[in-house]
Amino acid sequence: MLGSSPFSIKAFNFRTVLETIRMQGPISRAEIARITDLTAQSISNITKRLLEHELIKETTKVQEGRGAPSMSLVVNPQGAYSIGLDIDQDQLTGILMDFSGHVLERISYPLSDPKPDETIQLMLDTIESLCQQEKLDRNRIWGVGVGVPGPLEATRGSIATNVVHPIAFQGWDQVPIVNIINKETSLPVYLENNATAAAVGERWFGYGRNFENYFYLFLGLGLGGGLILNRLPYRGFSGNAGEIGFLPKSFYPNGKESVHTNHVGIHFDIPKLIHRLHQKHRVQHVNDLAHLYEAQEPLLLEWIQKGAQILTPLILAVEYLIDPDAILIGGRLPTPIIQALVQQSELELPAMRIQEKASFPTVLASRVTEDAAALGVATIPLYEVLTPLASMFASHNSTATSQPYTSVNHPVRQIF
Repeated sequence: MLGSSPFSIKAFNFRTVLETIRMQGPISRAEIARITDLTAQSISNITKRLLEHELIKETTKVQEGRGAPSMSLVVNPQGAYSIGLDIDQDQLTGILMDFSGHVLERISYPLSDPKPDETIQLMLDTIESLCQQEKLDRNRIWGVGVGVPGPLEATRGSIATNVVHPIAFQGWDQVPIVNIINKETSLPVYLENNATAAAVGERWFGYGRNFENYFYLFLGLGLGGGLILNRLPYRGFSGNAGEIGFLPKSFYPNGKESVHTNHVGIHFDIPKLIHRLHQKHRVQHVNDLAHLYEAQEPLLLEWIQKGAQILTPLILAVEYLIDPDAILIGGRLPTPIIQALVQQSELELPAMRIQEKASFPTVLASRVTEDAAALGVATIPLYEVLTPLASMFASHNSTATSQPYTSVNHPVRQIF
């Protein structure tokens, strides 16, 4: 914090207290002081301000030693809301989330060869529908997170935000999604690679709470990756860190030479898998795959076996390069299928690891599967304001690799 402004330090302390209440609540002021190492007076001033803005509330009294019992604090679910929109080649999912992370509403629409104008209008209609269903005060909505399949090509700030996916989203390469939605809704808008969004969602709802550093392998329109370092998303220089699925098939000893679409992640194209199974079993939706797995459908079992063979060397590459606490696998598949991929990969990993390596990361099926990306982008408007970030003390000219692409500064920062 050397050289930081008093405002930065104050904002960091507010975030620290609020995040402590979110993670540990119900919790007393005395316990917050012990955890954060802030003074009792600072805790009193900060919690008073948070109560005034209805971001937290007092709940049942707790007894701490002798004397009168003290009130404990929890976040107020109605204190703030956020919206998450996840776009994929075959589906748009919208989620409304309250401040406690509870999903209040979910809307899903099928898509087919999504065009920019029609899809963005559907996104705007979805935002309006989610707000109307709960009759929300718009001032309580902290923002809209938008998740898209990578890779992304975007400029920071409000000049332009362009989405690039050369195969699935032709015609989207010069579409400023963030600016359009911000202009139409007057809400802060955050654009995120859906794999990184899923990794952030795991930080809030899943095993990510338990790990400082982890890599999230995301199965959706292909294979993506999200990287969490020191509990913060790492996006890299261009915002595309973790795009492991774009390694060429020649990455494998017997792989084919790389061409435009010939990369390792192409196997995990979930819409394509559903299309293949539809021809034989009339599969309509990703949830239908759970029934086929229970029935041990041969084509699906073959897909899982091949998928594990592709994932195993990628898991090793992440393990040796990053040395994370854990590697999580999730995305738009039913949990039993994700678990089968993990189990099969774990069977193959020991034979491929060098014998000299004494420790290795935990490989787990994500606790947040089908709606992982939608949940993840819904958390980002809250996450960006709640989380104590080291970048708050960085120079304005520094590269903020932990920040998503966003349209405007968040108005709620004035509280802090």
